[in-house]
Amino acid sequence: MGKIKTIQEYEAEITEIHALIIESPSDTKLKESLDRKLSKWASLVEVTVFVANNEQKPLTSDEIGYLTKPMLTEKEYEKMYGKGKGAKQVADYQAFLTFGSRGEWCTTLVERKGGQKGCEDFYGSLMNKEGRGRFYNEIGRYEIDSRFKRMIVLVKSTLPELMTYVPQFCGKNRNVDHIGACAESRYGTVASLYIQDVPVLFCGTRYIMAKMYHKLIQQDIIKNYAYYLELDKKEEAKLLGEDRETLTFEVSGIKFRVQKDAVEVLA
Repeated sequence: MGKIKTIQEYEAEITEIHALIIESPSDTKLKESLDRKLSKWASLVEVTVFVANNEQKPLTSDEIGYLTKPMLTEKEYEKMYGKGKGAKQVADYQAFLTFGSRGEWCTTLVERKGGQKGCEDFYGSLMNKEGRGRFYNEIGRYEIDSRFKRMIVLVKSTLPELMTYVPQFCGKNRNVDHIGACAESRYGTVASLYIQDVPVLFCGTRYIMAKMYHKLIQQDIIKNYAYYLELDKKEEAKLLGEDRETLTFEVSGIKFRVQKDAVEVLA
């Protein structure tokens, strides 16, 4: 039986292959090797999922496949993970990743919508003006939080179930007339979330919802490996540290020439 590699060893190999791919971007064998190592590396990353304290019947550690803990205060986060790692409550599920030498917040944030009928939580949050306003405010908090790159809504129901759902109450009164939002409004609300780059995954069951969240975290780690291992920063530091009389580079389509005592913008 071969030696079991540590997460640090995988990170060193990934860093080396990443540099080789930059030199030879069309080398398919290098990319295949990287994919294999990334999958094994991601399985070794320690993941802690912080769950909002107002979550009713939250997904459990056994269901997600990662350790879950209640969300802490900003000061409690910093005490555990270091200065600058404080976190405010945004959405329902935030994951913290611990690598070989450092920790970082998972860039994927999840809002969960469940309820007894599967879609009543989603319907109640988005199919009336007041609830929709609160949810859009939640999206606004996510958009200004530098820890996250994407917010995904996991819904326990299917889309057809949402389209046929009739709420039990209209305001404070029981919905004896079976009144509900029109189909166009339901379609439009779901579409509006996609346009705001907040996709909705209709899972159908609690099991699938938990399974999808586990996979979202795994794929986030794999697809964003260069960010988590700070490989882009390493490349930048290598370039800027070279001993050259003149350095020419391009940023956002604008070329610059840097000399010892001047910076020139090129046409």
